[in-house]
Amino acid sequence: MLVSAEPIVPDNYGAYCLNGAQGFTNAISELDKISAMYGQGDRIKNARNITVEDINQLTGYHPECVGIKNPTKDEIEKGTKAGIVGIEDTSDFKEGTVGYMYNDTASYGSEITYLWDGTESPKYETKTGKSSNLTERYTSGFYWFDFEGNAWKSSRYASRTEKIATVQNNSYEYYPQTLTSENDQNAEVGLTNDSVEYQMLFEGTQENEYFLASRSCKTTQWGTSYAIRRIAEGAVLEYEMINSTGKESMYNAGVRPVIILDSSVVLTKTAQGWELI
Repeated sequence: MLVSAEPIVPDNYGAYCLNGAQGFTNAISELDKISAMYGQGDRIKNARNITVEDINQLTGYHPECVGIKNPTKDEIEKGTKAGIVGIEDTSDFKEGTVGYMYNDTASYGSEITYLWDGTESPKYETKTGKSSNLTERYTSGFYWFDFEGNAWKSSRYASRTEKIATVQNNSYEYYPQTLTSENDQNAEVGLTNDSVEYQMLFEGTQENEYFLASRSCKTTQWGTSYAIRRIAEGAVLEYEMINSTGKESMYNAGVRPVIILDSSVVLTKTAQGWELI
């Protein structure tokens, strides 16, 4: 597998653009189509856009055990999931952490059920029995994404108790040095700033951001947020494309093709770099 030396943008415009619900729905296929143009040539099988899983493999990050590089199975079982900030009161939320709700609601892998309860602010329920009304009024309906069917669905306000949907949170953001949402440029838990991997994937992304062919869903105190994952500002981040109120956003960034080589290809390191044999 080879990765482009830097993010790629159109010649006539500074970035590719994804917009709102349609951009979220088609993001992976469109990014892969663009990157596939670079999958031509001798002994090249194909090409696609880089994903968050590719990045995590190189950084050693695991969303169910943050702050530990390449955690073992035992460490994952005992580890801290992305999003848990160790607090119960919304007034104590730490700015910059992943998760803006209660512990089990904000953590990676949590499943939240939303229901109409006779008010315009739907109620949420967690598996551990916590429940409360969302802070947002949903006068135009509640929108959510069916990942299995790759389609948007909606539910209009109901004056009776009625289930809307069950949504799973798979949101996380992190810095490659700490493998957490805390920014410490001198940390050496994950990638150091002088490592080849950091310089290849993260250096210069304050200006040259790029999309990952990966999507996320985050539960918050007002509903759900659907985002495209990206590399920007030296970190693995997300950008909201649309939320459960139906509000849409647009985002511009580059692509990062990953080239899949034929299995017969051998990479040999030389004084000048890597050579294909």
